[in-house]
Amino acid sequence: MIKRQGFTLFEMLLVLFVVTSFVLLPTLAIGKWHSKLTQNFFFYRIEKSLLHFQQLAITQGTRSSVYLSKENQELIFMIANDPEAKKNISLPEDIRLLNNSYTIYFKSGTGNISISKSPGSFSNIIFKQLSTDKQIIYQFMLGSGRFERK
Repeated sequence: MIKRQGFTLFEMLLVLFVVTSFVLLPTLAIGKWHSKLTQNFFFYRIEKSLLHFQQLAITQGTRSSVYLSKENQELIFMIANDPEAKKNISLPEDIRLLNNSYTIYFKSGTGNISISKSPGSFSNIIFKQLSTDKQIIYQFMLGSGRFERK
């Protein structure tokens, strides 16, 4: 009788399970990593855009602004008298803008801020991360265009 050598069905299923595990485990970890990376990149873009449009207000001598749109969940950066210099930044799916809609203005020549809300109200931008239920606040300093992330 000829004896055939090979793998049993159980051994084949075990190998298939191990290989599938090696493929799926990194995929799950990459999903969380991608979400965190997207959030960090979003906040990086916000900070750089705030500084950039403030510097444009100072160097070009024209007022620039940031419109916070709660309805559309986006920030719109604009320069007065230049409709082409407009930048929209949409929020990622797991971040929400908590502020009501209003505009932050960078004054021409100085870059100091003024806001379209009622006088005496603090100018800040409040985001909420839905995954961690954490709030990120950008608080603008009075009398200047500087901001602090809390």
